[in-house]
Amino acid sequence: MTVAKGAVDAAHAAGAQAYAPTELRLANDKLTNAQRAMVDKDYTEALHLAEQAQTDAQLAIGKTQAAKASKAADEARADARTVQEDLERKARRVGAGGTQ
Repeated sequence: MTVAKGAVDAAHAAGAQAYAPTELRLANDKLTNAQRAMVDKDYTEALHLAEQAQTDAQLAIGKTQAAKASKAADEARADARTVQEDLERKARRVGAGGTQ
């Protein structure tokens, strides 16, 4: 149960609300149901749900990390494109007899 809760907490901390809300909601729901099963002394069900919650939380973390990496790569490409365009403009001015 502790491991599942830690995974769900880590998913929240990673920002999964924005990038993997479905997986995070499933993890939260399964963790809540696992806690209820513990109260009801249905330990087999509690273990099963806790394991599922952990898996869903780990998936949410993975999707969040992938989305953040993709966003960072897009931003880096945009920055590189801007630098390239600036260099090309400067090269055209110098080639046309202008100054830098």
